[in-house]
Amino acid sequence: MDNEDWLEDPLMEISKGSYQYRKLKSPNDKHNDLWNSFHFATRLKLDGAEHFCRQVLGAASMPDDLGLPLLSHRQLKWYLDAFFFELMSAYYTLLQELNIVFAYYPVFKPEDVNWNTIRGKLTERLTEYMDKEWEKEWFDKVRRYRHMATHHYIVPTGSGKAG
Repeated sequence: MDNEDWLEDPLMEISKGSYQYRKLKSPNDKHNDLWNSFHFATRLKLDGAEHFCRQVLGAASMPDDLGLPLLSHRQLKWYLDAFFFELMSAYYTLLQELNIVFAYYPVFKPEDVNWNTIRGKLTERLTEYMDKEWEKEWFDKVRRYRHMATHHYIVPTGSGKAG
């Protein structure tokens, strides 16, 4: 697309004056509808992660002298949790998309989709790329922080107050 609408989603196109998803090569319209749902969810979760990242930065930069250090500290914790939840959630909805696109005979049930169930259905190049990204330090940190926020209450920020 020539413009920056829809966050430059390459899988959207303008047709007859409105935005539409591109069609999959699958002959089955049900697969297109399922993929549309999961793709929209993935994009929404990435948008949410971006929003919460901005909120984290705002809460972390709130001056202490405003008299609201407890509020800014709480907001920092809430927004960090939400940021990591949205990022990992986007990863899992992306796996659902890959399930639809690459494993359409048969498509695994959504509750059965994980990296181990679909990796054998993907192209070798995509599998190598996903494995390489999974092992990168940034993604390891996202997974660990999300796990910590989920199972240990809060992500440690190294400070008792924001600012």
